[in-house]
Amino acid sequence: MKKAILFILTITAFSLTRAQTSLSFHHLGNTTFQNTLINASYIPNGKVFFGLPAMSGVHASYNNKLSYNNIFTKVDNSLIVDTHKILGSLQKRNMASVETNINLLHLGYTSASGATLYLFANERINADILYPRELIEFVVKGNAGLVDETMKIGKTQINMTHFREMG
Repeated sequence: MKKAILFILTITAFSLTRAQTSLSFHHLGNTTFQNTLINASYIPNGKVFFGLPAMSGVHASYNNKLSYNNIFTKVDNSLIVDTHKILGSLQKRNMASVETNINLLHLGYTSASGATLYLFANERINADILYPRELIEFVVKGNAGLVDETMKIGKTQINMTHFREMG
């Protein structure tokens, strides 16, 4: 049970993490060179751009169906993980998505005429996980209710893509 709660808290922590995302980058216009990930027509103000590994841009996004209110219940003055609410909010088939972009190197130069030259390398990972409700029930409740039964998780799917982007 402790492992199930730890697993759920970890997933929740990632889903509640907030930082600078594509939406805020969009409003920054041509202020930073990371905006070229959102819109290639944004050419940063400035003449020379230099980005170091991991320090110049790490974009991570996690998305799932569960919300804070689906996971936590307030009891007296504390919050508890409500596994019944978690299971009740899941559908027969559920999906979670993860997207990561890590900037390894970025060099850029804009000439006086406005022509811009970039050299860059990025690591990109995209993953979609499709899982049945029964899998989370197993994590939360354990296998005690499955005596002499077979648990079918054959419809669990993971689609993952990793590529190194250079240009």
